[in-house]
Amino acid sequence: MKAKYLVFSFRNSNEAIRFVEYIQRRLHGENVNIAVKGNKVKVILFRGQQDLDILASIVKKEYKDWILSTRKNVNGLYRHSIARLLRSAVLETSIPINSIVDILKLKGFEARIREEYIETTADFDQVLKITELFSKNYKRVLELTGYTPMARRVVAIAMTVCEMDVTLLTEKLIKNGIIFLDSNSGRKSLKMSYKEAISKIVELCEEYGDKNY
Repeated sequence: MKAKYLVFSFRNSNEAIRFVEYIQRRLHGENVNIAVKGNKVKVILFRGQQDLDILASIVKKEYKDWILSTRKNVNGLYRHSIARLLRSAVLETSIPINSIVDILKLKGFEARIREEYIETTADFDQVLKITELFSKNYKRVLELTGYTPMARRVVAIAMTVCEMDVTLLTEKLIKNGIIFLDSNSGRKSLKMSYKEAISKIVELCEEYGDKNY
């Protein structure tokens, strides 16, 4: 059994403590000791040499991602690791991650995907809340029959943004000409491009609901 020492610096002791709370959850079950002194955190890892190097790389990556996710860059954006987001979220079904960016934009945040991160003005807790709610809504629509894949995605996004029931919302989407309902088969499909449909959700929320928390 070998030991490896890692020391991380933070802006203040409160930030250091918040990181410790996070990394303790992340390393649950691992053989580690963690100590806080002022604005510094010492992490001591215990493993065989090869496994030790792998674990040390994981901890260093977690530190980097945590910093990027809690401090805005020069452009005023947080950078949330997609892997960390999906790992932290309680998901009821798998989701298209691009939809989270669409929802953030519809809620008034700046957002985009760059490499393995979501860059946005929304903090991590806000993005996490949106991700979990969208997963719940997406599962609800998946359980219903008659929706094409893209229609299903647009409905789940609108449910998350407008915070409306799927049945009522589908009726409004049909009434507003966003979704086409085939009267013979009952099939529901987009009546326009995905991009156009997404742009009309804000209008729908303003008319029937509230896009803000």
